[in-house]
Amino acid sequence: MLALAYQLAFQQINEERAEALKGLEINRKNDAQIERRNNLYAQASLFNARNYFFNPIQLSRYPTYRCWEDFREAFQLPMKYRETNEQIIQVHSILSHQRQKLEDINRQKEIEEHRKEQQKSEEERQRLDKARLEQQKSKDKLNKKISLFGLFLSFLGLIEVADVMGWIS
Repeated sequence: MLALAYQLAFQQINEERAEALKGLEINRKNDAQIERRNNLYAQASLFNARNYFFNPIQLSRYPTYRCWEDFREAFQLPMKYRETNEQIIQVHSILSHQRQKLEDINRQKEIEEHRKEQQKSEEERQRLDKARLEQQKSKDKLNKKISLFGLFLSFLGLIEVADVMGWIS
């Protein structure tokens, strides 16, 4: 029974792995799919750590132990165990690679967005500087006009003083 349970467990893990891999290329940017596959890896690892034993029978019970060895070989459990674990490790490696690529792509997008934001802020700063320069030029023109008008009034004042001085003398 234990050999059959192990075989069914390996079969279930393989079926879940196959189901999880169906959209591997199509959904490689889908975090939920990647997370589902990572959970499968974790479940299979937990099964191996908690439940699977190469020799679950005490050696002191030799007839039962021999029977277990026969069942284990008949159901090819060591081979299925190796196959399942190798495939799960390969899938996990693929997922890690995909996740790394996705993180790299996202990092590049963030860098590009940051660069665009900096470029926009630089353009905005240049636009504001240009507007300030135009405003300063406008103020300078107004100050020049006011200064010329003041000089003109001063000149008129001098003429007026000269007239008054000529009239007094």
